[in-house]
Amino acid sequence: MSLKKTIRQTLYKGIALTWLAWFASALLIGCSNTTISHQNGNAVTQENMAKPTVAIEKTYEIEPKALAELIQQGKPLHIIDVREPEEVQEQPFVGAENIPLDTLPQYLKELDPQEEIVFVCHSGRRSALAAKYLIQEGFKNVKTLKGGMNAWLKEGEPFLTVTP
Repeated sequence: MSLKKTIRQTLYKGIALTWLAWFASALLIGCSNTTISHQNGNAVTQENMAKPTVAIEKTYEIEPKALAELIQQGKPLHIIDVREPEEVQEQPFVGAENIPLDTLPQYLKELDPQEEIVFVCHSGRRSALAAKYLIQEGFKNVKTLKGGMNAWLKEGEPFLTVTP
Protein backbone atom coordinates (compact mmCIF):
# COMPACT_ATOMS: atom_id res chain seq x y z
CA MET A 1 0.00 0.00 0.00
CA SER A 2 2.67 2.51 0.89
CA LEU A 3 4.46 1.95 -2.45
CA LYS A 4 1.23 2.73 -4.34
CA LYS A 5 0.68 5.79 -2.17
CA THR A 6 4.24 7.00 -2.82
CA ILE A 7 3.85 6.49 -6.57
CA ARG A 8 0.50 8.32 -6.55
CA GLN A 9 1.97 11.26 -4.58
CA THR A 10 4.96 11.44 -6.91
CA LEU A 11 2.65 11.40 -9.92
CA TYR A 12 0.47 14.16 -8.46
CA LYS A 13 3.54 16.26 -7.67
CA GLY A 14 4.82 15.77 -11.23
CA ILE A 15 1.47 16.81 -12.69
CA ALA A 16 1.30 19.83 -10.35
CA LEU A 17 4.86 20.90 -11.19
CA THR A 18 4.21 20.45 -14.93
CA TRP A 19 1.06 22.55 -14.70
CA LEU A 20 2.84 25.19 -12.66
CA ALA A 21 5.73 25.36 -15.16
CA TRP A 22 3.28 25.65 -18.06
CA PHE A 23 1.34 28.40 -16.29
CA ALA A 24 4.48 30.33 -15.38
CA SER A 25 5.86 30.17 -18.92
CA ALA A 26 2.50 31.24 -20.37
CA LEU A 27 2.46 34.14 -17.95
CA LEU A 28 6.03 35.14 -18.84
CA ILE A 29 5.37 34.93 -22.57
CA GLY A 30 2.23 37.00 -22.18
CA CYS A 31 4.09 39.68 -20.24
CA SER A 32 7.18 39.92 -22.42
CA ASN A 33 5.97 42.23 -25.17
CA THR A 34 8.54 44.49 -26.80
CA THR A 35 7.34 48.06 -26.40
CA ILE A 36 8.67 51.24 -27.87
CA SER A 37 7.08 54.56 -27.12
CA HIS A 38 7.64 58.23 -27.63
CA GLN A 39 7.03 61.31 -25.53
CA ASN A 40 3.73 62.03 -27.29
CA GLY A 41 2.28 58.72 -26.06
CA ASN A 42 2.31 56.72 -29.29
CA ALA A 43 3.46 53.20 -28.57
CA VAL A 44 4.11 50.22 -30.78
CA THR A 45 3.96 46.81 -29.15
CA GLN A 46 3.78 43.24 -30.37
CA GLU A 47 0.18 43.23 -29.10
CA ASN A 48 -1.05 46.04 -31.28
CA MET A 49 0.87 44.51 -34.17
CA ALA A 50 -2.11 42.17 -34.46
CA LYS A 51 -4.54 45.11 -34.15
CA PRO A 52 -2.70 47.94 -35.88
CA THR A 53 -3.74 51.52 -35.30
CA VAL A 54 -1.89 52.35 -38.51
CA ALA A 55 -2.08 49.63 -41.11
CA ILE A 56 1.15 48.28 -42.57
CA GLU A 57 0.06 47.36 -46.04
CA LYS A 58 1.93 45.12 -48.41
CA THR A 59 3.00 48.29 -50.24
CA TYR A 60 5.27 49.06 -47.27
CA GLU A 61 7.16 45.80 -47.72
CA ILE A 62 10.05 45.56 -50.12
CA GLU A 63 11.19 42.27 -51.58
CA PRO A 64 14.87 41.40 -51.05
CA LYS A 65 15.63 41.37 -54.77
CA ALA A 66 13.95 44.77 -55.24
CA LEU A 67 16.04 46.23 -52.41
CA ALA A 68 19.19 44.75 -53.94
CA GLU A 69 18.31 46.41 -57.25
CA LEU A 70 17.83 49.80 -55.55
CA ILE A 71 21.18 49.43 -53.79
CA GLN A 72 22.86 48.47 -57.09
CA GLN A 73 21.33 51.50 -58.80
CA GLY A 74 22.76 53.73 -56.05
CA LYS A 75 19.36 55.01 -54.93
CA PRO A 76 19.71 57.01 -51.71
CA LEU A 77 18.29 54.82 -48.93
CA HIS A 78 18.62 54.94 -45.19
CA ILE A 79 18.77 51.28 -44.17
CA ILE A 80 18.24 50.77 -40.44
CA ASP A 81 18.86 47.40 -38.81
CA VAL A 82 16.66 47.17 -35.70
CA ARG A 83 18.26 43.98 -34.37
CA GLU A 84 20.33 43.92 -31.19
CA PRO A 85 24.08 44.68 -31.60
CA GLU A 86 25.02 41.05 -30.88
CA GLU A 87 22.79 39.86 -33.74
CA VAL A 88 24.25 42.45 -36.10
CA GLN A 89 27.81 41.36 -35.25
CA GLU A 90 26.95 37.77 -36.15
CA GLN A 91 25.26 38.62 -39.46
CA PRO A 92 25.70 42.27 -40.52
CA PHE A 93 23.66 43.97 -43.20
CA VAL A 94 26.43 45.87 -44.97
CA GLY A 95 25.70 49.60 -45.12
CA ALA A 96 22.91 49.55 -42.54
CA GLU A 97 22.85 51.69 -39.42
CA ASN A 98 22.16 49.69 -36.26
CA ILE A 99 19.39 51.20 -34.11
CA PRO A 100 17.90 48.50 -31.87
CA LEU A 101 14.10 48.58 -31.86
CA ASP A 102 13.75 49.60 -28.23
CA THR A 103 16.02 52.63 -28.75
CA LEU A 104 14.30 53.90 -31.91
CA PRO A 105 12.34 56.72 -30.16
CA GLN A 106 15.63 58.21 -28.96
CA TYR A 107 16.80 58.58 -32.57
CA LEU A 108 13.53 59.93 -33.97
CA LYS A 109 14.73 63.55 -34.19
CA GLU A 110 17.84 62.45 -36.09
CA LEU A 111 15.79 60.77 -38.85
CA ASP A 112 14.63 62.72 -41.89
CA PRO A 113 10.89 62.22 -42.58
CA GLN A 114 11.50 62.91 -46.30
CA GLU A 115 14.23 60.28 -46.63
CA GLU A 116 13.39 56.76 -47.83
CA ILE A 117 13.94 54.47 -44.84
CA VAL A 118 14.13 50.67 -45.04
CA PHE A 119 14.01 48.68 -41.82
CA VAL A 120 15.74 45.31 -41.49
CA CYS A 121 15.64 42.67 -38.75
CA HIS A 122 16.00 38.90 -38.53
CA SER A 123 12.61 37.79 -39.87
CA GLY A 124 10.64 40.97 -40.57
CA ARG A 125 8.57 41.27 -37.39
CA ARG A 126 10.65 43.88 -35.54
CA SER A 127 11.17 45.88 -38.72
CA ALA A 128 7.38 45.96 -39.22
CA LEU A 129 7.00 47.33 -35.69
CA ALA A 130 9.63 49.98 -36.42
CA ALA A 131 7.93 50.93 -39.69
CA LYS A 132 4.55 51.24 -37.97
CA TYR A 133 6.08 53.44 -35.30
CA LEU A 134 7.61 55.84 -37.82
CA ILE A 135 4.39 55.97 -39.85
CA GLN A 136 2.51 56.89 -36.66
CA GLU A 137 5.06 59.64 -36.15
CA GLY A 138 4.28 61.08 -39.61
CA PHE A 139 6.98 59.50 -41.79
CA LYS A 140 5.84 58.68 -45.33
CA ASN A 141 8.73 56.89 -47.08
CA VAL A 142 9.08 53.87 -44.82
CA LYS A 143 9.54 50.28 -45.90
CA THR A 144 10.35 47.00 -44.23
CA LEU A 145 12.44 44.24 -45.79
CA LYS A 146 10.04 41.36 -46.38
CA GLY A 147 11.33 38.27 -44.60
CA GLY A 148 14.20 40.16 -42.95
CA MET A 149 17.76 38.87 -43.01
CA ASN A 150 16.48 35.33 -43.55
CA ALA A 151 15.10 36.33 -46.94
CA TRP A 152 17.93 38.77 -47.71
CA LEU A 153 20.61 36.10 -47.43
CA LYS A 154 18.66 33.81 -49.77
CA GLU A 155 17.31 36.28 -52.32
CA GLY A 156 18.85 39.76 -52.00
CA GLU A 157 22.51 39.54 -51.17
CA PRO A 158 23.30 36.83 -53.77
CA PHE A 159 21.74 39.13 -56.39
CA LEU A 160 24.26 41.84 -55.48
CA THR A 161 27.24 39.52 -55.85
CA VAL A 162 26.28 38.25 -59.30
CA THR A 163 28.14 40.04 -62.08
CA PRO A 164 26.49 40.30 -65.53
